[in-house]
Amino acid sequence: MLLIIFMHQSTAQNWSDSTQSLEIRPKSSEHQLNLTRFGIVTTSVIGVGAAVHIYQYNSWWKNYRRPFHFQEDLIYSRSVDKVGHVWGAAFSSFVIARSYEWTGLSKPQSMWIGAVGGSIFQLFVEFQDGFSQWGFDRVDAAADIAGGFYPLLQYYVPELNSLNIKASYYPRQLGKVGNIPGQKHVLIDDYEGQTFWLSFDTSPLLTDDLDFLKYFGVAVGYSVRDLHDYSNQYGILLVALDYNFKKIIPQDSDFLKALSEGLNYFKFPSPAIQISPKLIMFGLYF
Repeated sequence: MLLIIFMHQSTAQNWSDSTQSLEIRPKSSEHQLNLTRFGIVTTSVIGVGAAVHIYQYNSWWKNYRRPFHFQEDLIYSRSVDKVGHVWGAAFSSFVIARSYEWTGLSKPQSMWIGAVGGSIFQLFVEFQDGFSQWGFDRVDAAADIAGGFYPLLQYYVPELNSLNIKASYYPRQLGKVGNIPGQKHVLIDDYEGQTFWLSFDTSPLLTDDLDFLKYFGVAVGYSVRDLHDYSNQYGILLVALDYNFKKIIPQDSDFLKALSEGLNYFKFPSPAIQISPKLIMFGLYF
């Protein structure tokens, strides 16, 4: 139904411009839906969603089912998980939007589908938490929606493209026993290994003689330590050199543009400084 509404609006816009001459023009062939590609993308989205659901069900929900209830937790992992909800929804939104753009839908149509789809993808996880001992966390849900719609906001407010949400990962608690009896940390809750970044594209501020710096940016990162000690875990704040793949990778084709945009959701190893709670310098921070 969502797709039909967007396609109807797009067609109506194309026809409205011709009313003065009383001449009906056919819809532009620039955006024609390819049903084969549409089927591939839709099937893939459903398949990936099912695979992620099975993985999370076996890792998190299988042995901890409860009647649906609400429960907020603003202490666990020092809210790194909530930042992760924002990033996960934003990246899902990007992947879905780019995939549907490949099917022939216009950029605005694809971006809206990505925003709604990315939000729903993450909210489904939250509803499953609602039927487990963790409960439906309304702050997590708000983070899902904010992340899912952030790429769409960047589309309509281009200035926000200078601020990108990124993630990096290095296993630190993976496979180790967690705070829940009988459960070991898996990829999605190894929060010590996850660092989330707000990256700043500094290229608009550069003068011509500093143009070579356009390939880099500055990122502020956040993670957690001592996750195993629930009462004494603490957050860390970092500043690091970052890479701008939109500048590094030539923008000569749709594939290269999509590749650079996708890579810009990830923070690759670089020199960094931990500025809180104490000063630590890293030659390379993963």
